[in-house]
Amino acid sequence: EPILRREAREAGSEWAVFHPGKDQDAEEAVRYHTIFWVAWEVAAQPADTPWKELLDSPEPAVRFWTVHAMAWQAVCDGPTKVPLVIAALETVLADNDPVVQIAAAWWLLKLGGGDA
Repeated sequence: EPILRREAREAGSEWAVFHPGKDQDAEEAVRYHTIFWVAWEVAAQPADTPWKELLDSPEPAVRFWTVHAMAWQAVCDGPTKVPLVIAALETVLADNDPVVQIAAAWWLLKLGGGDA
């Protein structure tokens, strides 16, 4: 994903993003751990993950993965959840990261959102 490539350039490699070195500060390690956790949550799709709350994360990568998680869950759960996800994703079109905006727009089109 584009955000991972951007993070890897800053960290020196994709490996460095998810495998903090001894010289990596604690805040950066927590930040990368959070991104990694959300990416794994998308794959696992546990019912108790607060996806809507994660859309407010300050981290673009967390918002990116959250967009995909919410949309995929709507696809899997059926048509009753789709309108709620469409409404949430429409707000993401104003995200300050274009990669997150594009992910939301793609899913809105896929889910049948009106104005994407």
